[in-house]
Amino acid sequence: MTTLKQLEALVAIAETGSVDAAARRLGVVHSAISRHIREFEEGFGYPLLDRAGRAARLTVEGTEVLNRAKAVLLQRDLLLERIASKEVLIRKVRLGVTELTALTWLPKLLEAIRAAYPRVVIEPEVDHSVHLRDRLHSGQIDLAILPDAFAATGYVKETLAEVQNEWFCSPALTAQTSRMSLAKMSEYTLLTQGELSGSGILIGEWLRKHGVLPRSTISSNSLVALVGLAASGQGITYLPRSVIANLLASGQLVALRVTPRLPPLRYVAMIRSDVAMPFLRSVVAIARRACDFDSSYQMFGGGQGGLARSAGK
Repeated sequence: MTTLKQLEALVAIAETGSVDAAARRLGVVHSAISRHIREFEEGFGYPLLDRAGRAARLTVEGTEVLNRAKAVLLQRDLLLERIASKEVLIRKVRLGVTELTALTWLPKLLEAIRAAYPRVVIEPEVDHSVHLRDRLHSGQIDLAILPDAFAATGYVKETLAEVQNEWFCSPALTAQTSRMSLAKMSEYTLLTQGELSGSGILIGEWLRKHGVLPRSTISSNSLVALVGLAASGQGITYLPRSVIANLLASGQLVALRVTPRLPPLRYVAMIRSDVAMPFLRSVVAIARRACDFDSSYQMFGGGQGGLARSAGK
């Protein structure tokens, strides 16, 4: 007789790509996953995994069974949500966020989820927007919080907030003025977020639309790296003010008044439509209440040399 553990093992292997990764996700040893699959295959009568290569790939029969397995597990989760109170509901939520959320309100979000669901295990991941979108699509995470840079087909999106980026640089770079046009800014090196960043994708499109052709660019998918480069006078970058509040206060960075102003970026919570159960929708509602991109992150200490001291820790 097929068991739920066998179904869970099959789905975990399909979504993670290996028996080892599936075992880590389910919190069991490698041999347990192998046993579940072997027993499943014996009862089913066909091989579910193609064992010819190193990667764990599903056979044709395994792929057909996979969709049914997901449907059964989804119904199991729906039943548990209906009969269990929040205080005793045992679930796992795999939460993907970008660096900006991690630098501002992620701790507040984790505390709010734990308060609402004391027995739910939260597995947060901090990654680039493109990676989070791909992991959400493959089922490796349940919920992603990221800029609204991707198509909504097959997903449920909930708007959380709009984030306003501004232009910043070292005071030594533009000592003469804090005002400039986009055309003038093109004479400087622009420090931009890379193609893996949702913000980088959206602002890159906006800059191209406005004909901005900078003298040179330095691209990084790390906000921390962009802050360090800007503070050392390597160029002009765009960031939310909250991330660098201390560096502005200490004078290591200054804000530029550039016209036209950058557009606000919408941040959304995304879940796949086929798994948009009440529990995940409840977590999204918690995220909407906890969302606060204006929280000031204290990584960059105030005073002269504050950035260098923080970076050395």
